[in-house]
Amino acid sequence: MTQLSGGADTRRVDDRVSRAVPDRAILVIYRPAAGRYEAQFRSVVAAATELGVATVALLPTGQPAAEAAGLACYHADLDDSDTVRSTVATIVATHPVRRIFPLFEGDVLTAAYCRRDHGIPGLDPEEALAFRDKNVMHRRATELGVPVARSCRPDTVGAVAEFAAEVGWPVVVKPYAGWACGDTHRVDSAADLARVWPLIADARHDYRVEEYVRGAEYHVDSLLRGGEVVFEQLSRYTYSVLEFRDEPGGTVSRKHDLTSAERRILAANATVLRGFGMRTGVAHVEFFLRDDGELVFGEAAARAGGGSIVPAIEAGRGINLAGEWCRLELDPGHRDGRAGGRVLAARRAALHRGLDPRGDHRVGGGAHLHRRPCSGAPRRQLHGPQRRRAQLRAAGRADGSRLRLAGPGAPAGPPAAPADPGGRRGRVRGSADPTGRPARAVARRAGHRQSLTPTPPHRAGTSRSAAASRATPSVIRAAGSAAYPIRKVGAVGGRVTK
Repeated sequence: MTQLSGGADTRRVDDRVSRAVPDRAILVIYRPAAGRYEAQFRSVVAAATELGVATVALLPTGQPAAEAAGLACYHADLDDSDTVRSTVATIVATHPVRRIFPLFEGDVLTAAYCRRDHGIPGLDPEEALAFRDKNVMHRRATELGVPVARSCRPDTVGAVAEFAAEVGWPVVVKPYAGWACGDTHRVDSAADLARVWPLIADARHDYRVEEYVRGAEYHVDSLLRGGEVVFEQLSRYTYSVLEFRDEPGGTVSRKHDLTSAERRILAANATVLRGFGMRTGVAHVEFFLRDDGELVFGEAAARAGGGSIVPAIEAGRGINLAGEWCRLELDPGHRDGRAGGRVLAARRAALHRGLDPRGDHRVGGGAHLHRRPCSGAPRRQLHGPQRRRAQLRAAGRADGSRLRLAGPGAPAGPPAAPADPGGRRGRVRGSADPTGRPARAVARRAGHRQSLTPTPPHRAGTSRSAAASRATPSVIRAAGSAAYPIRKVGAVGGRVTK
């Protein structure tokens, strides 16, 4: 390994790589300290390597990454757009960069500037802004005919109070270019506004105020190529962090037997992504379904979903969204995972390994099942080694059929119905512990021990109804598509009993 330094960037180049440089390269903007992007980074690198394309990594200054060993690595202050663009100019002068992959939402717009600087295909700044600036985002969605929550600018505290009087308390105050729930405030009353206002007053022009939408919150994780959606996974959040702060959360993932409202969500998702200008890429889009059935657009991000969405889809559908994005960009002949043995091998391998929701890491011998309600109730997360064998040992059922749930927080109830004759089973998904410890349960012959942890906060702005949160937990049901089938699993939550 050799170290080359110069100016604002530092490059590490593996000697073997430098002697045989492919005629194509990709640039991955990667923040290793975040942890959860490591599996995405590895998947992108693996996909590029399969296609004979070199990977160049752009890392934050002072943050080495062991997983980038053997790659050409540059360092820059990733929060300074001008510095990043200067460093990318150096990279492009040295490496034949054909695509740029930002894994973190905060790097999406900067990557778009770099693409425009060097004529690299992908989202340009005008298109990327629709995925990063919520003011632009909602205006564009309105132009496309997709309903959005009412909003206002918090120019004065009086403007916020007048808006709340019009739409009703609570309201949500959030950064227009933020992500997750960072610096997001639910304001329940005029007295609460007096508390929140000093926190945002000096930076008020960085915020927007939205009505608080009551109903179910959904997210759609998609892959596009040539402006067409080639993969989509519809999921429903089981709770809202703004209303159920202490409740363990998760998502319900569905593919078949969708309601008419859920089909409208998928149609609106395709409309938004095409209208925002995405041609080939990965996206995470959120919608709300009011109690009266009205669909409301929430937010859209030109990146893979956060938290444990990526590892859950990888465990359930056999693909890593980031790696598949790379293949769609680089390989015109890639058929969305339908052909070849790579996906099949991944599915088989996933039966005997699990995922750590903190960082999308594989946990040797583990399994990762996420709670999934049919009724909209919150479910519990289960981890255990060798999922398939553990299920069969614990449940005593060779067909992986539905089981009754018991354990901490799971209400008593009659045994679940017999196995679904259609063969549809549960969906994998996960959550993260803010302390950094993965939620895990060790399979035993008598059952499963489990540890419950809350999911990381997702974007704020809505909640589902309180009635749904109190509903009795039910077993998982889901099914896959022909292109990306979901594997069959058993039940989740608490101790699995016969």
